[in-house]
Amino acid sequence: MAKKEQGTCAVLEKKVSRVRPLQEWVLIRKIEREETTTEAGVVLVAGGRSQRGLVVAAGDKVPLTEGQLVIFTNFPIELEDLEDVTGQKDLKLVRYEEIYAVIEPCQ
Repeated sequence: MAKKEQGTCAVLEKKVSRVRPLQEWVLIRKIEREETTTEAGVVLVAGGRSQRGLVVAAGDKVPLTEGQLVIFTNFPIELEDLEDVTGQKDLKLVRYEEIYAVIEPCQ
């Protein structure tokens, strides 16, 4: 987000960038709503404070990979700059220790 002017930098234009977490930080896309259909065909929509998300990127000290489904704290760090930088909503930056579990499919 910068425009050069004769040796100085000023924030004047918006650019979309990629965020790469460092150390033990994880970038997660929060899953806001889930739909479940009962055997009777009723669609249930769960909203509210979901704790599920998909790993978008992880720091080099984190044993997670992009696309893994995780359960994390209800109170992640909320940075307004994440949307400004990436152009994407629902991204949360979470410390690895605030991720409680990885959700894996049954085989």
